[in-house]
Amino acid sequence: MLARAEITIRLIREPVRDSGDIIIGTHGQYTAAVIRLARLQFINDQKWRMNMEHISTNQIVKIGVVVDNIEQAVKHYAELFQIEPPVIRIPKSDVPVQIPEDGAYTWYRGEYRNVRCKTAVIPLEPIYIELIEPFDEPSPWNEFKERHGQGVHYVAFHVEGFQEHIDLLENKGMGLIQKTEKGHERYAYFDTASKLGVTLEFKERGNQ
Repeated sequence: MLARAEITIRLIREPVRDSGDIIIGTHGQYTAAVIRLARLQFINDQKWRMNMEHISTNQIVKIGVVVDNIEQAVKHYAELFQIEPPVIRIPKSDVPVQIPEDGAYTWYRGEYRNVRCKTAVIPLEPIYIELIEPFDEPSPWNEFKERHGQGVHYVAFHVEGFQEHIDLLENKGMGLIQKTEKGHERYAYFDTASKLGVTLEFKERGNQ
């Protein structure tokens, strides 16, 4: 398979014969080449997604840690790493349950519902830690806390091809626990602990 740079050079030098190419001014040949390259990349991306056999990245971006008392945990992290105490985010309590037609929603273990927790980001390098204090109600974080107490709940990866990654793990017997759509990004947790020792989170950024 040709590298992308080699493909670009070949397309730029090739005379424009495709009636489907768009020609603009004196740079028409270059424009046509770029369009052809974009088409080729799109086709390759679609083939890759259809035949996905592994996760598209090996770079962890975040570790999620469930804690009993987030206010106390934040103080300990700030003191230990000599950082400013991070903001603790607390969700509203009067938000109605949303469904896919609303554009933003959360699906958790077979039903659409609100899942709530307090969170705080500890900005370390090269990844960051998200502290989570779950509310006393159904959620993946409270589920973890009831089983294990405090501890590392998940490791997170940024992916491209959100649904394809869901299909990949489900085909490998690691089913979906929670899926949240925010419109500008989306994330999901999977039932991977029994096989991997930890829950996986996939997050994709960008509009739907």
